[in-house]
Amino acid sequence: MSEISERMEQLMRNVQEQAAKADELQSAVENVRGTATSADRSVTVTAASSGAVLDLQLDAQAARQSHVVLQKTILSTIREATRNAAEQLDEVAEPLLGDQFGQFQHLMKAGTGHVATPGEDAKTAPPPRFQADDTGDDDFQDRTYLR
Repeated sequence: MSEISERMEQLMRNVQEQAAKADELQSAVENVRGTATSADRSVTVTAASSGAVLDLQLDAQAARQSHVVLQKTILSTIREATRNAAEQLDEVAEPLLGDQFGQFQHLMKAGTGHVATPGEDAKTAPPPRFQADDTGDDDFQDRTYLR
């Protein structure tokens, strides 16, 4: 077999291995879920690593809170659930990606609008996407529902 043929075969094997890893990673990403419950146990959130809220449960105690307190509780619980999902994603992705894991983390952070600093890892990065509005300005009396 010629050197060119051997190189082509090796290249094809590499491409097939990468495709198999990509399929496995995609499946893992789709199945990652993070769940968090607020300290007072009034709010429970299940989120994907992307920050998408998949489930929100409020108990009777939540209805007795002011809207401002409930909003902050929901948002902080969403952030914690998302952080939990991101940690699980890292645990699943690192063994699959090996040396490429750092690049994966960089790409995932790029999707959140967060710019990674040197030496930062997923556990020290700020929570993705969600930022609480501490102005207390969410009573919607001006009928503005979207920001």
